[in-house]
Amino acid sequence: MEIASQAGLSGMSGEPAPAGPMPPVTDPWAARAWLEEQRATLARIAAFAATHGWTAQAGRLAAVMRYAVPAG
Repeated sequence: MEIASQAGLSGMSGEPAPAGPMPPVTDPWAARAWLEEQRATLARIAAFAATHGWTAQAGRLAAVMRYAVPAG
């Protein structure tokens, strides 16, 4: 995720940055679980994108998060 890299968000929370793209998701429940695990990072990426000229991408990401990830 280019935006995450530019925002300095790789390796957040003391976790190592992933070696590659998101792991394969084999079913909708696995996809939702991944989104829930990554919710805080995705929200920070959306905020960064919105304030750095990537408003369309930020809007799409926010829409996906609103639909797929219930606020905790």
